[in-house]
Amino acid sequence: MKDLNDLDATRKRDFDDLQHEISGIDNGRMKRFLNASDERTPEGKRRKRELERVRQRLADLLLDPVYARMHHHLGDRLSRAETEADSALGALRSQLAEVEQALSDMGDRAARDPSGKPVFRYADEKLTLDHNKLGHCE
Repeated sequence: MKDLNDLDATRKRDFDDLQHEISGIDNGRMKRFLNASDERTPEGKRRKRELERVRQRLADLLLDPVYARMHHHLGDRLSRAETEADSALGALRSQLAEVEQALSDMGDRAARDPSGKPVFRYADEKLTLDHNKLGHCE
């Protein structure tokens, strides 16, 4: 019974602490309710400081005209590559849709065996009664 009372007391304290934090009343226990990526946790503050240092280093590097030119050139090349990759993917998707449609049309026009399954004859005289089995025509 004591464990149940302790659990209830802990839940009540957690609930009260959370309500205080939500309402903006600082009780010093906020970190229990924050995830690790929140800027108010020690880890979040450390990550924020590190990110600021990285940004500052990049800003300092961009002041160098040679580095800035190379940085922008690389950004332009990456942007073009991404655009070309997107275009190629679009073309491939279009081709895939055409091939799928052609296969569907071929299946719709195929001869049927007595059970209704499509039957195809290949140039080498092989028949396929389903897409996984090949046999010779008789």
